Amino acid sequence: MEWCGEHGYCTYVIPGAFVNYSKEIKEVMAQPQYSDQRIAVAVFQSNLAVRLIVDLFWKLTKKKEPTRLFRTKEDALLWLRKQKDEFNIKNCKKNNIA
Repeated sequence: MEWCGEHGYCTYVIPGAFVNYSKEIKEVMAQPQYSDQRIAVAVFQSNLAVRLIVDLFWKLTKKKEPTRLFRTKEDALLWLRKQKDEFNIKNCKKNNIA
């Protein structure tokens, strides 16, 4: 969070073979200091089990930022770049920056 400062950021997640979404992790990720500046989240979906776990996690945490699963790293990063660009354009218009 120190590295991002006041700037928005995107998150690319690659779940491991053994992913543990504990209650503590869900509570930490839902805290404003970890999510206020987050623009979007892309998750690489390696298998059906990961998809089911991630879908359940999203339902429980009620994410406010756009979040999607992807089958390829390239598609995920392309989508994140688009989200970041749209965020930057929106903020420029909001702050009257040409």
